[in-house]
Amino acid sequence: MHQSFGALVTQARKEHNLDQDELCSILGIDESTLSKIENGHRPLYADELLALALVFKDWFEFQTENFTEDIMADLAARVREFLDKTSFTADQFGKLDWFKALLRRLDHLDVPTIEA
Repeated sequence: MHQSFGALVTQARKEHNLDQDELCSILGIDESTLSKIENGHRPLYADELLALALVFKDWFEFQTENFTEDIMADLAARVREFLDKTSFTADQFGKLDWFKALLRRLDHLDVPTIEA
């Protein structure tokens, strides 16, 4: 199994000589939230992931590349679950078509790899 995002956040923070307070300030979160993220008890939100990518640049992108397939599979599963639980009215069929197109793209996604 892959290393968790939380463990990567901790590793990145330490390798870049940041303490929790400094990273919290950058992300705009409190220390208990960061602690939950680092311990795997809270997921990263998209804006936090983007901020981490900006702060840690190539290091974070390279470290998280292994998660790409897992993230896409999880997203596809969540979209399928949403579609199973959601009824669309006639005026919302465009949304349904959009979700179906998204699933097709996720199911056939070619994940790029880094060449050594």
